[in-house]
Amino acid sequence: MRHLHQQRGAALLVVLVLVFSLATIAVAITSFTDRATRQVAGAQTRDRAYWAILGAERAALLLLEAQALERENVDLPTERWLSAPFTLPFEGAVIEARFRDVSACFNVNEFVENADGRLRTNEPAVIRFGQLIAQMGGDPRGGETLGTAAADFMDSDGDAGPGGAEDYAYTRGDAPYRTAGTQIADLSELRAVRGWSAELMEGLAPILCARQSGETGRINLNTLTGADAPVLTNALDDRIPVGQAERLISERPPDGYESVEQFTSLPVFENLDPPLEGDVTDRLSTEATLIELRTLIRHDGVEFELTSLIEKGTGSGYRVVSRRFGSEN
Repeated sequence: MRHLHQQRGAALLVVLVLVFSLATIAVAITSFTDRATRQVAGAQTRDRAYWAILGAERAALLLLEAQALERENVDLPTERWLSAPFTLPFEGAVIEARFRDVSACFNVNEFVENADGRLRTNEPAVIRFGQLIAQMGGDPRGGETLGTAAADFMDSDGDAGPGGAEDYAYTRGDAPYRTAGTQIADLSELRAVRGWSAELMEGLAPILCARQSGETGRINLNTLTGADAPVLTNALDDRIPVGQAERLISERPPDGYESVEQFTSLPVFENLDPPLEGDVTDRLSTEATLIELRTLIRHDGVEFELTSLIEKGTGSGYRVVSRRFGSEN
C-alpha cells in the first residue's frame, strides 16, 4: 500500500511538472505571438509613414513648380512657401513640411573638374575655398589643404596634392578603405576625408553643399542674410570686403532684385577694374537654386523624418538630388 502511495505521488509530480511545462510553453507562445503582432503592426505603420512621406515630397515638388510660375526667376524670404511650414492632410497622421533656401553655399564638388572623362583637381576652386576660410577668420592655407584633400579623395588619379592624401594613406589605418574616385552625393561623406573632422564639419556645414552637377552653384541674392556675407564675398572673388557685403545684404530692396544685372549695377561695383562678369556673375541668381525640404510625419505614435535636397533645373522644373531619412541628431 505504501508503495502504491509513492507511485501515485510520483505520478502527481510528473503531471504537475508537465502542466507547468505546458503552461510555460503557452505563455511563451502567447508572448511571441503578441510580439510578432506588434512587430507586424509596427512594420505596417512604418510602411504607411514611408509612402506617405514620399507622397508629401511629391506634393512639395508640385507646389514649387506652381510657385515658380507666379513670379518667375525671383524668390523672396517673405514668400509663403519659404516663410512658414505647411501641414498636409493624411488619415490618422500629421504631416509637416518646411522649405529652406540653401543656395548660399560653396559646392564641394567644385574641388574637381571633368577633363576628358576623368576627374582632376580644380586648383582655382581650392584657392577660392582657402579664401572663404580666411573670410570666416580662419587660415587660408589650412582651407586650401582641406580642399586639396577633398579633391584627392574624389579625383581619378593616384597622385596626392600638397597636404592631400590618396589610397596609400587611407589603406594603412585600423579600418582601411580607399578613396571614392568620384564626386560626393552628401556632405556626410567628407567625414571620410583626411582633416575633415566632426568638429570642422559642424562649423562649416551651413555654408557647404554637394551639388550633383559639380558646377558652380548660383546663390540667391534675395534670401541672403548677414551670416551669408562671407559666401557672397567669396562668390564675387573677393572684389568687395565682407563688411561691404553685409551692407549690401541689409540694404536689399524690399521687393528683392529682379535680375542679377540689377544687383551688379549698384554704385559699389561701378569702378571695379575689371568689372564683374563671366564666371563671377554666373555664381549669382535671384531665385532659389538649391532647396532643403524637411518633412515630418507623426502616425500611430511613430515619428518619421525625411530631408530632401532639391535642385532647380531649367524653367520651373525641380528634381530631388538626395534624401536622408531620420533626424540629423
